[in-house]
Amino acid sequence: MLGPKRWEESLVSGNGTLGALVPGDPSKERIIFSHEKLFMPEYPPTEAPNLASHMDKIREWVIAGKGDKAAEFAVELGNEVGIEGLIWTDPLIPACQLEIETLNPEKVINYARGVDFESGETITAWETESGFFERRLFTSRPDQLIALHIAAPDSDLNIRVRLATLPQTDEEMDHEAEAFMEDKLIEDVRTKVDETGWLSYTTEFKKKWDGSLKGYLVECRVIPTGGTMKASDGWLLITDADELFVLSRILLSYDMPLPAKTALHEYEIPDYKKLLAEHRAVHGEMFHRFSLEIGGGEYFPLAEDLQASSSFGNLNPSYLNQLCKAARYLLISSTGEIPPTLQGIWGGTWRPAWSGDFTLNGNVPSAIASGLNTNFREVTEAYINYMFSMYSDFRDNARDLYDAPGIFVPSRTSSDGKTYHYAKPYPHLFWYAGGAWTSQFLFDYWQYTGDDSFLREKAIPFMLDAAAFYKHILVEGEDGGYNFIPSYSPEIGPLGHHPVVINATMDVAALKQLIRNLLYLNYAGYLTEFDEQGWTSVLKGLPEYGIDEEGDLKEWIWPGLKNDNSHRHASHLYPLFYEVDPEFKERPELIEAAKTAIEKRLEYRRGKQGAEMAFGLVQKGLAAAHIGDTEHAFECVDWLCNSYWSPAQTSYHDPGEIFNVDIAGGLPAVVTEMILQSSVDMLILLPALPEQWSQGSIKGVGTRCGVTADMKWDKGVPQKLHLKAHRTGKLTVLYKDQSWEIETTAGQDIHWEPEW
Repeated sequence: MLGPKRWEESLVSGNGTLGALVPGDPSKERIIFSHEKLFMPEYPPTEAPNLASHMDKIREWVIAGKGDKAAEFAVELGNEVGIEGLIWTDPLIPACQLEIETLNPEKVINYARGVDFESGETITAWETESGFFERRLFTSRPDQLIALHIAAPDSDLNIRVRLATLPQTDEEMDHEAEAFMEDKLIEDVRTKVDETGWLSYTTEFKKKWDGSLKGYLVECRVIPTGGTMKASDGWLLITDADELFVLSRILLSYDMPLPAKTALHEYEIPDYKKLLAEHRAVHGEMFHRFSLEIGGGEYFPLAEDLQASSSFGNLNPSYLNQLCKAARYLLISSTGEIPPTLQGIWGGTWRPAWSGDFTLNGNVPSAIASGLNTNFREVTEAYINYMFSMYSDFRDNARDLYDAPGIFVPSRTSSDGKTYHYAKPYPHLFWYAGGAWTSQFLFDYWQYTGDDSFLREKAIPFMLDAAAFYKHILVEGEDGGYNFIPSYSPEIGPLGHHPVVINATMDVAALKQLIRNLLYLNYAGYLTEFDEQGWTSVLKGLPEYGIDEEGDLKEWIWPGLKNDNSHRHASHLYPLFYEVDPEFKERPELIEAAKTAIEKRLEYRRGKQGAEMAFGLVQKGLAAAHIGDTEHAFECVDWLCNSYWSPAQTSYHDPGEIFNVDIAGGLPAVVTEMILQSSVDMLILLPALPEQWSQGSIKGVGTRCGVTADMKWDKGVPQKLHLKAHRTGKLTVLYKDQSWEIETTAGQDIHWEPEW
């Protein structure tokens, strides 16, 4: 067998909506098709457990240190409304696979496969005694289809093709509770082969409810040049053809009956090169908006050789450059109407890890982390559109769970926004940072774009709704202080305690950030009827960040709760994920405590090839970069590059395991923040540049201060800075202890070369 042994190492192609996994087997190819919204209806809507009526009891338990009882009681409340066991999100599943088999296979003499990041085209090429063969595939953005071209310039093509169900693996049929039970989930599968060159694959789901996905249709149009076509035993046989062109589309249906055909029937067929050129113009523009080149490395054309040239402690800068390109390619290819799931838009299993959903308590924020600073706003916009599509669900959550106004953003979503996914060990219903975290992305989108219409129409209403929920659930003490009781830090508890406790630093920090942003908007005149005095009082009443006896930043701001640093998450570093929390600037000891926290969480990962959950390294890397902790930021990048990428330059969740795109957004975000950072009126040059990156260039960096920035540096010092201004105003350029004031005019190009 040539090509990968695992689907996770397939080449990937996608236009954000449609995707293809291309293994690249010359004789028995299995191309897996996917769709960004193909979430199989498995978990019908349930009534929410009414926590509101019992919050006094829950809080009494939590204050008494009996969070386990509170969590167990929440599970019992779920049982009363029909929630039995841990409800998962509807899983992202593959649509089907296009099978291509050579009728008379020959021994392969030469073989190569690869992907062109600039066009999204995958290429599989090989030679036999009969000559040269080649398959090229890409997924068109303008035409919303998957295009496949098969050529045999030295001989005839003799192959058979069909659409088929992805076979189940032994692993998917293990563990009864999680096994894929086709008879319980799939009502009907129909395939059709027509001698005129049409293939179709229709799936109807068994579980149906109002608004659920009822099924889908995959359709292929097979167009040979020369030769003949014949239907036989469920296959389409193509013999003596010069070349073959296959166009594929996927159509989801939320209604019955399911559609009988796609728009391919009305499609005027262009040639492959024209179709590719039109797609390349769109995809390539996105890809080339941003670039990074760090010098000092050795480049190898073959991906395997380049990967082998780098190891932890010896990161090859050329490998880092290539991975940032690969990451951008993955991100673009999996950004459509909605943002990338845990798996982007791809999947080769009926039972994807964690349902292949949107895990909002860490994964999704990592996947979209580079949307603004690396100038790929589309992924941030897709995230915003997705979150707003569930706005009514978030309102229902707040009302039904907590009898509260505003919105409650849960930890996990897929086909809807109110899956009550929780259990005693994972009490996600008590994680409150979701609304504020989403608000930060909205606020930051405005800072980067300056779009006042977006701010007024979307960001501000969402932020105010999030704030309304927090005002309802906060517990005011006799001293005028405010506390989160209960509170949950994903996905861990203090040493010796259940995870349901008090004042998770993440909850406190996210709310402080939200309040400060609202106060800023109020001061700038964007808000009306805003209770400035009341919210200022809440901000002052929230607990100060804590430092434990070992100098570690506390993950819970409450006496007696000690950090458990043997863990993958680093949620208590939230105050440093974006712009540094003002309290950290005012209290230098907090910066030192954060450095200690990063070190302790990295200690856990050393000796484990970086350990599970790569996005935890993104969290630590961003925090380190923002406080100038260069050594730890570089260590995070070192692990991210050397433990979590396949030979096909696709990314993993764990070292060498679990296909996952979290770091496709996270890795470029960390690297960019180490090189350039911004605030509303400041651009910071080389704030966390390691000595290993003494020379390089970066282009197309988005900023909060109204400019797009390009920069070259040498010997660790900025040499050239080019700014494209989008607003009129002033900004400060900062490098170490030196600063320069620059006036900008919208549309202006500013070239700046410091004299050293």
